[in-house]
Amino acid sequence: MSNKFVQAFAVLFLVFVLSKNAIYFPAFLRAMVTGHNQASTYLPPGHDFSVLRSYLIPVPVAGYYTDRYDRNFWNSDEASRIYQQAQYALAPTLLDVENTFSYPYVIFECNYTGCGEALMRAHNLEPLITVNGTITLTHRARTKP
Repeated sequence: MSNKFVQAFAVLFLVFVLSKNAIYFPAFLRAMVTGHNQASTYLPPGHDFSVLRSYLIPVPVAGYYTDRYDRNFWNSDEASRIYQQAQYALAPTLLDVENTFSYPYVIFECNYTGCGEALMRAHNLEPLITVNGTITLTHRARTKP
């Protein structure tokens, strides 16, 4: 190959790269100014419940209470979706919806802050940790002799 051919190829390649950058550079600048180029944050299913995992490591089964359904838990799409996310995040600890208050640890997942306070008092449960004001991990208080 001659030296002139290599120079011509290099010039054509440079023109191609510069023209391509000239086309995409304004869009790149616009994205930088508006912040649309930032990567979206992916949160896995049940990320709010994952905070409770360290408390439930030695616990094989915990109770699960929610106020997001009227009569039948499994017919409520929202309640069962959130329950499944919690079960996914807290595995291998099983979450029991049917016999909620028969376990030493109970998770309260509510629409608003303080929804299960009366139930906590009635079943002698003390809060351990609250996440986002709506998810509370409780444990059974020791009775004094």
